[in-house]
Amino acid sequence: MTKVKIQIAGVEYTINTNRDQSYVKELSKQINNRINLYMDNNKSMTINHSLILLILEYMDNYNLVKKSEDNLREQINKYIEESDDIRKEYKKLKKEIERLKTVQLSEAVKSNSED
Repeated sequence: MTKVKIQIAGVEYTINTNRDQSYVKELSKQINNRINLYMDNNKSMTINHSLILLILEYMDNYNLVKKSEDNLREQINKYIEESDDIRKEYKKLKKEIERLKTVQLSEAVKSNSED
């Protein structure tokens, strides 16, 4: 675990993390950019208000991604089930083809012996 110093909304924080230092600093940069955007668009907005809006925005994005992830997982599971069904049907048809070949060969042998 490494210590990374970042600054968010003018306040310095030391973060203990397993993440790459440049990644953590990039996160803090993105947070500061969003805070500044909120505050630039509304001059009466406080840092606390902008942080609340930022948290709401990120939670909304997180929930949307989570929902999308769940939908993808469900879709993948359906594809796996369909694949299993197709594989079973393939094996069944392959056996039927072999059976029909055997019947056809048997009939051909029988027909030749009658001639």
